[in-house]
Amino acid sequence: MNDIEYATKVRQILRKVNLTVPENVVDNLLVDYLLEDDHKSKRSAQDTLNEIIGVHSPKTLFSDRPAFQVPQIERPNQIRIGRYSQGEKLHGNFCISIDDLQHLGIFAATYSGKTTLIATILTQLIKLGIPWLAFDFKRDLRGLSRNYDIKVLRWNWLKINPLQPPPDVELTQWMTFLADIMAHVFGWFHASENYLMEFMQRAYDSKTDGYPTFRLLHDMVATSEESGRRYSEYREVVLNRLASMLIVLGDVVDTESSFPVEKLLEQNVVIELDGLRRDEANFLVEYFLAYIFAYRLAHSQRGKIAHLNVFDEASRFFFKGKQFGETRQELGLSFLETVPQIIRDYKEGLLCAAQEPSLITHSLMSNLRTKFVGYLSEGEDIEAIATSLNLTDDEKDELAKIGERGYWLVKMAGTKPFLVKSEDFPIPKDMTDEELRQRMADFLAELESSRKVAPLTQHQKVADQPKVIPPQLTADAWDLLVNVCEHPFMGIRSRCYSLKISGRRIETAMEELAERKLTAAMDIPLGRFRPVKFLILTDEALNLLANVKHDVSLWKKIGNVGFEHSLYQVLVAYAFRKKGWEAGIEKEIMKGRRLDVLIQQNGTKVGVEIELTTADIENKVMGIEKLDRLVFLVKDEQTKTSFQERITKLACREKIEVFLARNFLANIDYRISHGTHGTKSANTEQTHSSTPVE
Repeated sequence: MNDIEYATKVRQILRKVNLTVPENVVDNLLVDYLLEDDHKSKRSAQDTLNEIIGVHSPKTLFSDRPAFQVPQIERPNQIRIGRYSQGEKLHGNFCISIDDLQHLGIFAATYSGKTTLIATILTQLIKLGIPWLAFDFKRDLRGLSRNYDIKVLRWNWLKINPLQPPPDVELTQWMTFLADIMAHVFGWFHASENYLMEFMQRAYDSKTDGYPTFRLLHDMVATSEESGRRYSEYREVVLNRLASMLIVLGDVVDTESSFPVEKLLEQNVVIELDGLRRDEANFLVEYFLAYIFAYRLAHSQRGKIAHLNVFDEASRFFFKGKQFGETRQELGLSFLETVPQIIRDYKEGLLCAAQEPSLITHSLMSNLRTKFVGYLSEGEDIEAIATSLNLTDDEKDELAKIGERGYWLVKMAGTKPFLVKSEDFPIPKDMTDEELRQRMADFLAELESSRKVAPLTQHQKVADQPKVIPPQLTADAWDLLVNVCEHPFMGIRSRCYSLKISGRRIETAMEELAERKLTAAMDIPLGRFRPVKFLILTDEALNLLANVKHDVSLWKKIGNVGFEHSLYQVLVAYAFRKKGWEAGIEKEIMKGRRLDVLIQQNGTKVGVEIELTTADIENKVMGIEKLDRLVFLVKDEQTKTSFQERITKLACREKIEVFLARNFLANIDYRISHGTHGTKSANTEQTHSSTPVE
């Protein structure tokens, strides 16, 4: 070994104990050794160096813990992590600065202390006045809210309207963000993304008092009509994704106004996403990041870090495998992939933790200013980190020695890797959902009170909102849908007269509504004639009509008792009113007792109960003493026979009559003239002429 090789080897060994033997001392001794011409003097200098190695190298060579040179640099004492480590010894305090959080990555296997290290950093940021937003999939951070000013929100407590842009953000720009996010999260291509944007624009144009909801967007796509195969495929793809979001997220996104996300930037916030499906969880995370970036951009908020975004499961979002997906190949870089590059200039930092660094995207790894690496069990992950940190073979061997919880190989901008031991930070893990909700009650109330309907924007129309939204439905279909909403109990023939359209046209409109799953047909017998056909609105139709300001309250009420039941109530009351009787629906005759229909004239009171699905007599005869007669309308002969048999056992049987509902309506004139004159005539189902219901 020549002098240069010897000096290089000695320097390499003694740098691993540079906290014990200062580097300048070693360098001066090596210079003297190299410059010495006298053999005896050179030998003496070499003996001195070998003696130093003999004293100090066992601390590193025979240590179970790795030993790395620790850089001699001055750092701001802002966020204390722990102590420097060399071999078996710990030295001094190791701190990072706020600037080191643009951006910081933590990589280690499970139970290596990643969450503890995150909590150490976050709690010190609270003291420094730097707010943060953490996405938590394991409920690890909620316990910190007992001792720190931290707001914790379960994902299903959120209220966000993704179609409502951040304040002062231009609408087209926000639509582009949102469409790109949805395309990459849910996996679709350019054509479907453009199809979605087209309907976003239509949804915005249809509103004059704020912003459209996801429900309205879904309904507009659902009621669209596409003749071509390609556009039908685009429609099915977009509709499928919108429907799944509404099913999984529900009223989290089915709302007109959002929590003010910009206000959350002033708080220390944890959003718990456990229990939420991966796609919807990723959408929420990307929505928040896009909102923050767009808000900062619109308000020219640039400069040093003022807010931190925290991911304890970064591989869920910054997943390398996505770059090989078909959507990535079609659309190029996603918004999330560009976040590490662009968001650091807008006062934002990223703190990302992951178990498998080999799965993390290059865009994130290459933009991490600071990296903490703990125990890694997989060779693939070790190789990925060795490449990322540019480790030598010797340093890679040292990395493999990390096994204890809380030991980290740290790589910072401008330094070589070194080892630190982080402090333990116990986090309470016993906080229940009930305790969390109680602690967050005031904050939730504050957020709820701050939700406001967005003001009119320049893109929106000031004209009265139209009741028709072509081309989603033909004019006949829309007119029929509105007519059914406004007049639930009208038969098809009557609707032809009301709308002044032919039977053929109304049949075509009915088929269109049925194909769009907006109505269902129901045939109900109402006398001796053929059954009358009625149209029933589906939930999708009610949502669509409500979104364009039609009153659907009557249909909501019908939904509680059933259409056929409500129909008989209306028909009975209407028939008696035409004959001069006073007839009311759902009338109370005593506390806690209501009648389906109460008919009165000249002091005579007749109650009508419609029992189409049950044979509940005992509860329905309560209050009969206040009536002259109680009439039960049933659906079939079997139920009628059962009623009559049970009536004979009641003390009040003389006041009770039972009819088939269809026969009662078919012979309404006879019932009015004879129905109060005795049970015998009433229970004999005689047939008399009557005007058909329609």
